[in-house]
Amino acid sequence: MKKLVETWLGAEALMFIVAAVVHSGLAHSESRIIAAVIVEVVCAIMLLTAASAVRHGKPFARRAAMAAHGVAISAVGLGLVALWLGIAANTTLGVAYQRGMLGLLIAVFLLLASPLGAIAFRRPRTIVQNEDWFMRSQPMTPGS
Repeated sequence: MKKLVETWLGAEALMFIVAAVVHSGLAHSESRIIAAVIVEVVCAIMLLTAASAVRHGKPFARRAAMAAHGVAISAVGLGLVALWLGIAANTTLGVAYQRGMLGLLIAVFLLLASPLGAIAFRRPRTIVQNEDWFMRSQPMTPGS
């Protein structure tokens, strides 16, 4: 499950990077929205950071992935509101992208928040192999 989450985080970050390139005007100059570029780059960085945490087995990996998804869901929701209010160019591709990303982000967030996500990211308990640790932790008395 961790590998799946890591892969999805990377794919979602890539989608945000592509969206940032489109909104920067590099793909075509008619849709240049700098605020969207900034938000999409921030989302991509957060998702890539979470993917790295998952890959390296950090104890905060699940929380990082959930936080990155929370920010990304908010960003995509804001983009949909901008489309509905007419602030951004309302194209069929833009609406489809926003709705698809919102659905994907919510699905992965719910997976992470579910008991299955909690179990997948649970850290294994360590078993003490040698009970000498108890003897070493006792204070030394004079003459011993």
